[in-house]
Amino acid sequence: MSLSRVSKRALLASREVVHSNQRLSQENLPAQVRSLYRAWLRECPHAVRLYLLPLTVQDLRAKVREEFERHSQVKDPAVRALLVAKGRMELDETFMGWKQATHVMRYFKQTKEPPKDWLQKFYDSNDG
Repeated sequence: MSLSRVSKRALLASREVVHSNQRLSQENLPAQVRSLYRAWLRECPHAVRLYLLPLTVQDLRAKVREEFERHSQVKDPAVRALLVAKGRMELDETFMGWKQATHVMRYFKQTKEPPKDWLQKFYDSNDG
């Protein structure tokens, strides 16, 4: 269930126009972040269908929100512009079908370390 070549080209061309019109400057950066966030949320149902993910649309949207909130404390305009550019690239790569399902599912890997058993704690305490 992928896009045809014509629709892929049309989608890429339309996104190129948007990208060229929106220069990454400090005054319109918050608007670009909101626009990127909304684009990700709009495309979530398509990703679930395209990659046949064992997730619901709500799960995917929650992960998108988590990723945006993780970077919400960044104040440096250059870093924020870089994050927006990388977010656009990820969006294009994900929804043009250039990834595999495992690449998308990597965002859902467990981020916390599993609890260690007593033996591993003992080994860690005696290293030295």
